[in-house]
Amino acid sequence: MSWGAENTKSAAVGTTLSAALGLVIACAIAGSRAFFAAATSASVQVGAMVPLLLAVYSVAFQPVLSWLAAAVGVAAGCLVGMSRWRVQFAVGGAVVSALVLFILDLGTGGVPEKLIDHDAVVPGALLLALLCATVVAAIVTTGPRLAEDGVVVPVLGPLASVLVLGGAGAMTAVGVREQNASPTRLEAVHHLGYSAGLLFLTAALIAGIAALEHLRAHSKQEAVST
Repeated sequence: MSWGAENTKSAAVGTTLSAALGLVIACAIAGSRAFFAAATSASVQVGAMVPLLLAVYSVAFQPVLSWLAAAVGVAAGCLVGMSRWRVQFAVGGAVVSALVLFILDLGTGGVPEKLIDHDAVVPGALLLALLCATVVAAIVTTGPRLAEDGVVVPVLGPLASVLVLGGAGAMTAVGVREQNASPTRLEAVHHLGYSAGLLFLTAALIAGIAALEHLRAHSKQEAVST
């Protein structure tokens, strides 16, 4: 491994460990409910980070299309957040995004940069819109439950930021390959499986939180009725 790559990996590991320490402290302060909401927000952000970079690079020379795709994705995510079926849509979006990443990795033979090299503008724009919608939908879905406890700002702000920082450091460390080449911004796209795994984790967290909330509400109703 080159000196630059080793330095990058060491810095990323240090960032991850520092964030992990902050995470332990934050968990003790925030409580389990707030932590899982922050974990959902962080996992979708870290999971989408690398494929978003790939999508942005693929439409870099089409600024109008890239802004349009991002705007459509954000708008779709906001609409999902206002829907009564927001949990189902958020879970479905995360799962679909993860499957798309697996297909992209397999379809390019493990070299996702082909999306950029072959000027695949339309697939890149679609990927950008899908990921933007997935991230926004996942974050918006956690909002109402946090609003009930009055902890939206601290959970989706400092606590989620700690988790995102640690996750980004871990993804950077994973993305630095064991070779003498200097690390580049697109190193991590060779590990889209990790991003897909985080998106599957997001779907599981959203579904799990919703299921727990349903059981909690049901038990409260039974307690009141008795």
